[in-house]
Order: sequence, then C-alpha cells, then structure tokens
Amino acid sequence: MSKITRRSYKRKKIIMGAALFGAIGLVSTGFAAWVLSAPAVQDKTANLSVGVVDDKNMQFEDVVTYKTGDANKVSYNTYHFEPLADDDAGRVRFGGENPQMLSLTVEGTLSHVQNLGTLTAIISVTNKADDFAEALTKEYVVAPEAYNGEVTLFANGAIPTAQQAAFTQTTTGDADKTMVFTYEVKFDWGDFFEGMNPGLFFDDTTAGLAYQQGSNNDSTTADTVAGHLKDLHDLLDGVQLQLTLTAEPN
Repeated sequence: MSKITRRSYKRKKIIMGAALFGAIGLVSTGFAAWVLSAPAVQDKTANLSVGVVDDKNMQFEDVVTYKTGDANKVSYNTYHFEPLADDDAGRVRFGGENPQMLSLTVEGTLSHVQNLGTLTAIISVTNKADDFAEALTKEYVVAPEAYNGEVTLFANGAIPTAQQAAFTQTTTGDADKTMVFTYEVKFDWGDFFEGMNPGLFFDDTTAGLAYQQGSNNDSTTADTVAGHLKDLHDLLDGVQLQLTLTAEPN
C-alpha cells in the first residue's frame, strides 16, 4: 500500500480530540493535537470523576486516579484522544504535548471489608448524554464496560468476572480487614476507525486512505477526514462522565 508522505501536503496543525470523562474532585482539561494539511479545530480532552458510596462503617480512603501503568501512581485524571506519540508521518500525525492515553486506573482503600458483600462500579453521563450516545452509535469510540450497566467487581470474597480489577486484603487489630483495590477504566477506538487510532486509520488502511482529506470549511457531516474529526470533536467536547463505586454490606 502506498503511504502518503509528509512532502505530499502543506500542513497546518489541527487541534483535535474529545472531552469524555469526569470523577470526585478530579477534574482537569487538556488539548489534543492532530497534524493535517488543512483544518484547524480546537478541542478539550476528557477527565474522570469518581464517586464512592459506603455503608455499615465501611469507608473509602485515599482514592486516586492515575495513568494505567504509571509505577509512581502520580495523580492524573485526563484521557487523551490524540495521535500516538511516534506518529510523525502521513496526513494525520502527532503535533501536541499529550499523545494518546485511553486508560486510567482508579486505586483506593476500603476499610472494614469484613462487612463487605459486593463492590460495584457504574459510569453515568452528567451532561451531553445524547451527543455521547451518538459518538458511540457512530462507533467512533468504545466506552468503558461500566458505562453499559453496573459491573460487579467483587462479591462474596472473590472477583466474579474477568473485570479489570484487582484486590489485596490485609487484617489489622481484631480481625478488622482493609482492602486495597485497583480498577482500570479503559476506552478503545471504535469500529469506524477499525479499532485503531484515527491517525493510523486515515494513513495506513485501505478504508482510511479512501477518504478525501477535506478542509477547514467542511461541515461535521462531510464524509472527509476533516469532517469526521470535527464531528468527533463536536459530539465529545465537554462531555463529563462519573464513575461511581458502591460498597454494599453482606
């Protein structure tokens, strides 16, 4: 397959991305950057918010969100729907400060888990619900599992399904148990982009290369590279979701 080279076009930067998520006192914004030959659109990124509900003296403590895989667990709550860091060729390429980052890990401590029956997670939309749903319907992105309904992370002393969750229990005092939990909240690119970053889809696939690049003046309904990226922006910019963790007693 022939590859479009950087000499094929006069390029400008296009600021593109998608604002997607929100969680407890963890709100921030950022910018995504795509390098295209023509359009220029600005967009915010997503952030994750975590709410917790406890009962029967159980208590959530030290809940933090960080980039999945960060060994230092630096507090971070922003997803970046952007090009890959090493994408430096083709029609769409990385031109910003924050490369693609679609996975955050939530970690915390739950005390008095000798009283724990179930721990569940659910993601709800706090604004622009119709736009977010349309982005999913158009298969631009795939939402984390807990968006589609409440997910049981822990029940009756075990992880009931193959969720992206892990637990470590310790016992202190008079058999009082504390549990450290982690839960990965992950997005994926949707089938429209064949499950890959749009920068790769539009540059490296037969289907992606078939799209005309378009220009600044394209509408969000234009069947062009610019049109679809602008549509992604308009549907997802400013959307806030909240992840709620609920600990219920046995």
